[in-house]
Amino acid sequence: MKTIKHIKTSKDHLNEIYQQIDLKFALVNIDEELQEVKPLTAIVKCRDYLSDALVTAITGTVLNRQYGFLYKPEDSEVWDISRQTNLLLQVPDKYVEIFNNNFHLINDLEEWYGWDISTIEKVSGGIAGNETYLLVGDRQWSRSTFMISLYTFLLRIMCEKNESISPDIETHVTYVATLGAGSKNNAAICQSIVKSGVPIWGVIQHIDEIHANTNIIGESSLEISPSLTPRIHDYGGILRFFDHVTSFRTGADKSLGMNKMHLLHDFAWNYFQLDTSNGDVSTCTT
Repeated sequence: MKTIKHIKTSKDHLNEIYQQIDLKFALVNIDEELQEVKPLTAIVKCRDYLSDALVTAITGTVLNRQYGFLYKPEDSEVWDISRQTNLLLQVPDKYVEIFNNNFHLINDLEEWYGWDISTIEKVSGGIAGNETYLLVGDRQWSRSTFMISLYTFLLRIMCEKNESISPDIETHVTYVATLGAGSKNNAAICQSIVKSGVPIWGVIQHIDEIHANTNIIGESSLEISPSLTPRIHDYGGILRFFDHVTSFRTGADKSLGMNKMHLLHDFAWNYFQLDTSNGDVSTCTT
C-alpha cells in the first residue's frame, strides 16, 4: 500500500462553501520507487481550486491567491499531467460504500469512449473518519479547467445513493437532480445539466471540439495573466457552461448568453448552432 508522504495544509483560511457531501481532493504526484503519494496542494472541497492549480500546471503562471488558495509549484513541485490525471480523494466513511458501488458509472463512460479506466487505490496516512484513495485517471480529465471540473463533480455525485437497478451516468445525474440528492449543491448542478439538454456523453463525444472551438483555459491556452484569477475560478467550470448553453438554447437571458467574457462562450455558441431541427443540443451528431 502506498503512503501519503505529507498532507499539505493551507497557510491561509480557505473560504469554501458548505458541502453536505464533504468529498475532498488534492493534486498529487506518485513516486513509484518509494511507493509514496506526494500531495502538491492542501486537501480541498472546492473543486474550483483544482482548476486554479491546473492552469498553473499547464501554463506555468502562478495565479493570485483566490479565497485563501494559492498553488506555487516552487513550494512543492509541478503537477505531472503528461500521461495521466492523479488526485488524492478523501471520502467520509459514511459514503465509502455508496462511492464504491457507483464508481463503475465513471468507468462505463470511459470505456465507451476508449479512455483509460480510472482506478482507485487505498493509501495510508490519511485523516481519521475518512477513506483516502489515490485516483489515477485518463489524461483527458486534466486537459482543461472544464474537464477537471466535470471529473471532480462526477466523483462527488458517486457519493449519492441511487436506488435504480442498473443506472448509467445520465440516469444517475437525472436521479440526483430530481429524487435522490443527499446534497443540495449536487442537486443544483445536476438540475442545470438536465435543463441544458446536454448529456454527459454528449460533452465527452464533443470534447475535442470543446478544446478546439473555445477560449477555455486548457492545454492550448495562450499567455495567462494572474489578473485573470477571478475569471478562471468563477467561470472555468461546468456549472457556468451548462447554464450558458441553456441561455443560448432558450433565449431566456441574452445578456448572459452573449457574454464573451465567459470562458466557454465560443463552444456554447457553436454547440447550440449544431442542431437546427428543434433546438435540442443533445441531438447534435457532428
